Amino acid sequence: MINETLWLSMAAFAFVTAFTPGPNNLMLMSSTILFGGKRTIPHLIGIQIGFSTLMAAAVLGLGELLKLFPDAQMVVKWLGAGWLLWLGVTFLREAVRQHRSKGETQAPKTSRPFTIIEAALFQLANPKALVMVLSTASLYSGIAEDITLRTVIIVLTFSAIGTPSGISWMLLGRAMNRWLGDASHGRVMNIAMGVLILALVAVILMN
Repeated sequence: MINETLWLSMAAFAFVTAFTPGPNNLMLMSSTILFGGKRTIPHLIGIQIGFSTLMAAAVLGLGELLKLFPDAQMVVKWLGAGWLLWLGVTFLREAVRQHRSKGETQAPKTSRPFTIIEAALFQLANPKALVMVLSTASLYSGIAEDITLRTVIIVLTFSAIGTPSGISWMLLGRAMNRWLGDASHGRVMNIAMGVLILALVAVILMN
């Protein structure tokens, strides 16, 4: 049996957290600006796969398991931070390359959009995603007594809301791309993307 009142509360929580700015949304927008919507689709798919997997694991009890093995959390955190550091530097290097090429409009040579696997693995180091899944697993455990049914309901709800949210941020990036068509604006976005990622590294390491 499903607790409909609790489910509606969770759906509202999912809507607010999914559509508000966060690492995934900002990076989807930036990726669309830099590489276009078609090349950003794997990034969107990867987010949904990674987040859904993380959510399912949290509901099934992984969150409690990780509390028993804090060293595992530390390993994941440092690996994720290291990978993000490399990615942030890559975007900054691309901005420097564009500057030295005097604003030529050829396709970026060093920066590239996320792959499905990279976007999925990023959820392990995404502070907002981790807070969302752990909060949901604890606050909405009463949605259904059967843990399998509960997991399916929660994952499908967040996926049904999260996918349109990601698309809306990609559309925003597409609209902004009209203004950012100049090569100098492209350099600004590469710098902004690099700085955003490096800021995420700092947040991850401080938590």
